Amino acid sequence: MQRTYSKDFTIEQWLRCRDNPRQRNTELRAGRAKKKHLCNWKSVHNSIAISKLNGDYYLNDSHTRRYLYEEGHFDGCEMPTHLQAFVIECDTMEEVVENYKCYDAKQAVEKASDEYYSQMKELGYVFKSKRFEEPTSLGAIQTVCCDGTIQNTEEWMTAWFEELKILDGYMLPKGNTSVGTTVTAGLFAACVMLINQNYDVKDFILDIRNDMGQKKGSKRCGVDWFIKFILNPEENTSGYNGYKNVAKTAIACFHLYLNDKLSSRMPDKEAKQLEKYWVVKSKRKKV
Repeated sequence: MQRTYSKDFTIEQWLRCRDNPRQRNTELRAGRAKKKHLCNWKSVHNSIAISKLNGDYYLNDSHTRRYLYEEGHFDGCEMPTHLQAFVIECDTMEEVVENYKCYDAKQAVEKASDEYYSQMKELGYVFKSKRFEEPTSLGAIQTVCCDGTIQNTEEWMTAWFEELKILDGYMLPKGNTSVGTTVTAGLFAACVMLINQNYDVKDFILDIRNDMGQKKGSKRCGVDWFIKFILNPEENTSGYNGYKNVAKTAIACFHLYLNDKLSSRMPDKEAKQLEKYWVVKSKRKKV
């Protein structure tokens, strides 16, 4: 059994530790991390994990933190004089590598769905519906419903907090029906905009999910047009432009649905009258 213990490491000792042989492209990872979770040094970064083999210390984690420290990224941050190291003594290099895998396991990485769930919980609300037990499909809201001043999950979920609670309160079921995947991230982006304008969109979502659209000859209702658009797309439906296409189409189809009309052509998603439904939130102060 490997022996483990805690030990104080000075910054200088940390800098002298060897990279784990398994470590990935640190410089590439650092470029992303310094804009996100390693923007500033935080107290949680004071803990590191180390493997010891034949008197040498190898990092199990903190490669990126150390690289950014050496690059001067944390200049101006309040840095500790010592780090708390969890040390694992090893007999072979294979054990050193295996220790790294435990700290870098893909299974341990927080997924987007975990992040969204945790963030809402931190804001004081726990998702209750089956649909949002794993709320991955909410990600398009930041892309479509926020401007460039809202940069991270905490900010967009704070901005759309009330609408998200209402959306979850519809208690939507998981999954899709046999017709295919029609309730998508772009649709939810449109729905929070509509909820913001005091529209109840529960039946609209469920009718789409359950393929409950109406069709008479060449004419279709808003639900049926949206299903046709999603299942047989003639334009991009993923990424920023794709999510925006879906959201605009959903709103145009909702306008037709709201007025209980049928149309022989796809509702115009660029129509000026639809601008009243489109809501983008900002962190900028209102003048």
